[in-house]
Amino acid sequence: VAALATPDQRVPGPIVERLWDEAERRTSDPAVGLHMGETYHPGALDILGYVVLSCRSAGDALDRLARYAAILNDGLRVRVTREGERTLCRFEALEGLDNYLTRAPRHAIEAMSAGVTVTMRHLTGRAIEPQDVAFRHNAPRDHEEHRRVFGQDVRFGVADNRIAFLTSDLDATVRSSNPALLEVFERHANAVIDAL
Repeated sequence: VAALATPDQRVPGPIVERLWDEAERRTSDPAVGLHMGETYHPGALDILGYVVLSCRSAGDALDRLARYAAILNDGLRVRVTREGERTLCRFEALEGLDNYLTRAPRHAIEAMSAGVTVTMRHLTGRAIEPQDVAFRHNAPRDHEEHRRVFGQDVRFGVADNRIAFLTSDLDATVRSSNPALLEVFERHANAVIDAL
């Protein structure tokens, strides 16, 4: 409990893994990660949230998420690549660590994917819809909730975890954009990353 009072304190991965299991058990919700991600508000992500809220565009926010993903989970890598008309956001579990994302990634990766999708809409006030959503893990028994959250069919059992957006959609302006605050928040985010 004392650790929770320390700013920027990390929760060990094995504990997070147990918390996901416990959340699913207590809620009787097999899509608990998806539903958690759907309720994201960027401000809840502490310094990373403030960075994202201050970006110029949705694309800039996605780039900052990739740059500072280790603040959320040092076993997670987010890669953003622009491939012409589409921009891909990939979520990868780092190998070589005692990383629960390599053992039981479903809830955390679905939470991130839903969170990014909802955040793009929240930041811009525009209905930015993913063009493609895919996960490495196997399909759950029922994936109607995935269709509802992402607005389309989702593929499972593929090579990587990814969301694709239209690159032009990511030019949308972030309503709370503030370049001066972004500079301040990024200094703090960089210090957190350096400390890791």
